[in-house]
Amino acid sequence: MIGLEQFWKEQLGSIRMRDFLSCTLFLLTKEQTTDSTVEQALKGRVWRFYTGMLLADRYGTEQVPFLITGDRNSAGINVRQVTTLEPAIHASANRWHRLSTKQVQRGAEIGQTIQNFPWIGAPRLNRVLSLYLEARTRLDWMDRIHQYTRCLDGLTIPPVSGTGKKFAARMTLIVGPTHRDLFEEIYAIRGAIEHLRENDYTEPFDRAGRLGLVKKAAIVEYVVRSSLVHILETKPLWQHFKTKPSLLAFWDLASADRQNLWGAVIDPMPGIAGFDEAQWSDEDLGRP
Repeated sequence: MIGLEQFWKEQLGSIRMRDFLSCTLFLLTKEQTTDSTVEQALKGRVWRFYTGMLLADRYGTEQVPFLITGDRNSAGINVRQVTTLEPAIHASANRWHRLSTKQVQRGAEIGQTIQNFPWIGAPRLNRVLSLYLEARTRLDWMDRIHQYTRCLDGLTIPPVSGTGKKFAARMTLIVGPTHRDLFEEIYAIRGAIEHLRENDYTEPFDRAGRLGLVKKAAIVEYVVRSSLVHILETKPLWQHFKTKPSLLAFWDLASADRQNLWGAVIDPMPGIAGFDEAQWSDEDLGRP
C-alpha cells in the first residue's frame, strides 16, 4: 500500500483516509482470477480471520473497523465497496492492554481453524459464535453478562425445570466444581436482565456492586471465548456441538465419558487478570 496515498484519498475520501492511515492492523487476502464471484469468498476469508482475532483475546478497537473490496486489472486498481463493521467494545480487564504480536499470530491460528471447521450442518455452534461476536459490540456490561451467559446456555442446554442450578451443574464440566456457585449467581443475573429486573443489581448505585458486575462480565466472556476455541480446536468435539440434538446426546452421556471428551477444565479467573479498580471511575460505572 506504500505510494498509494493519493489513490486512497480519491477512493475513500479524506475522513475515511484518516481512519485508513491510523490503522495498526491490516488483514489482506487476494486471488488471481477473472471470476467476479470470488470476491464473496475473499470477504468470507477475511471475516473468519477477523473472528479468529476476536477469539484470540478480548480488546477494544479505537475506531470502527472497515472492509475494503476491489480489484486490479490493466486499467489500474479499483475499490468496489467499503463496509463498516461493528466495533469490538468490550475491552480487556486491564483497560490499557494492547494486543501483542504473539496474540495476533494466535488469532491467525484460530482463523485457520475456523476456515477448516465444517460449518455446513453446524447451526448450533454457529449461533453461539454469532451471539458471542454480537456481545463483543455491546456497550453495557449487563447486556454483556446476558449475551455471554446465553452463549453458555447454548452450549450446555440445561433442562427447563430448576434451570439455574442445572446450568451451574453442567458448567462444572467446563470450569470445574470450584466455580459452581459463581456461575449459578451469574445465571441469576442473566435471568433478572432477561425479565427487565437488572435494577435489582444496579439500584441504588453501589461502587463495589458495579465493579462486581464488570468482573462477572469479564469472567463469563473469557469462559465463552475459551470454550469456543477449545471446541474448534478439538476435532472429537465437533460432532457433539454442531446441532441441538447432538448436544442433547452429549449431555446424556455418562459423566466420565463427557469428561474424557471435553478434557481439562477452563480456569475462569484469567478473565479478570490485570483488573484494577482504580481504572474505573464512578462515572465509568454508570453513577448518575
